[in-house]
Amino acid sequence: MIPREVSTGTREVNEDYEDRMIKRISECREEKALVVYFIEITGRWYLPSIEEVESTSIPVLSRMQDGVIYGTR
Repeated sequence: MIPREVSTGTREVNEDYEDRMIKRISECREEKALVVYFIEITGRWYLPSIEEVESTSIPVLSRMQDGVIYGTR
């Protein structure tokens, strides 16, 4: 899962967000993980937007009408 930017319980900024995002990007590049981002799912205010995710240079495996798969083969 993409790391949460804020805690859902306290609404405080997740201080580990950047470190966890860097780890997730590395896992995607090393073929250890895939991340699927569904565009149409609402109510996930605690997760980064698709624009924020893509600004991290996470590798895009596939783009579809309803989402994006990040990772490599």
